[in-house]
Amino acid sequence: MDAWDGYPAARERLYASFRQSGARPLVLSGDSHAFWANDLADDAGRPVAVEFGTTGITSPSIGDAMPALPIGDLLAKANDEVLLCDQRAKGYILLTLTPQKAHAAYIAMSTIFARDYSERQIAAFALAADAKTPKLQSVD
Repeated sequence: MDAWDGYPAARERLYASFRQSGARPLVLSGDSHAFWANDLADDAGRPVAVEFGTTGITSPSIGDAMPALPIGDLLAKANDEVLLCDQRAKGYILLTLTPQKAHAAYIAMSTIFARDYSERQIAAFALAADAKTPKLQSVD
């Protein structure tokens, strides 16, 4: 498959380069057709980075194919790194970066089938700029 878990050696090399640089990386991702918020850890369980992942506005996901199955909740419960996985919502992330923190508001659309729609925030996470260890905090 083309997910990170299909490339463990490449992932560990990338994480090692994060550590060597002394950076506290914030990973922005997409094209998974789902919303994600992850605390990324290496194979030894050491925190490496945080990830904000966004869905597309109109791209279907596996959650759309099996709406009765809570796939996002199941993935989050089975993976310590996953703070949020929403396989059904469509929308975008409103990312605000300041010298103090990164704040990600997950915005979902009410519909992708009509011109009239509404937006609602389904989650929000923050990462403090001065955090010694990357760790997301859920915020309202």
